[in-house]
Amino acid sequence: MQSLDMAAVGQIFGIVLSAVGFFVYLAKTRKGILIAKLICDGGYCIQQLMIGATTGAMVNAIAAMRDIIFYYRNDKKWASHRLWLYVFLLAMGLSPVLTWMGPVSLLPAVGSMIAVVGFYCQNPIHTRILGLFSMLPWCLYASIITNYGLLLTTVIQIASAVLGLLRDYRSYKAT
Repeated sequence: MQSLDMAAVGQIFGIVLSAVGFFVYLAKTRKGILIAKLICDGGYCIQQLMIGATTGAMVNAIAAMRDIIFYYRNDKKWASHRLWLYVFLLAMGLSPVLTWMGPVSLLPAVGSMIAVVGFYCQNPIHTRILGLFSMLPWCLYASIITNYGLLLTTVIQIASAVLGLLRDYRSYKAT
């Protein structure tokens, strides 16, 4: 009974986190995108643990570390090395092996590998485009494991990326 209660609280927490997800791809700067993503990834690490989705939790923990390091990419020498891109791609690729719950475990890893490349990009437009593609496997994962908060967040982040790209297009067209 207690695990059901934790799962219910986790679902509610995930729905609350979806509000932050809206701002991920609407942020105008790369650093703004990464701050919003860090909040989402850290929160979803906890939320995934609450509902028993270990692969999702591990991937989100790795993603939170990625967000921090990529945030400092242009400011700190230790964070600017290209090696970080490969470290996070490898970590995301290995995460389903360490938390295998069947083929469904591959979905967050694939989505997160696309996101690693997207968040490594310097141009926020490229980040938004790759963000769209990274959300699709996550959306399928959330549907399969019946994580309503995560599903809502992925849909909101897809809408956020589209709106951000439309804003970018209008700005580009106006110049």
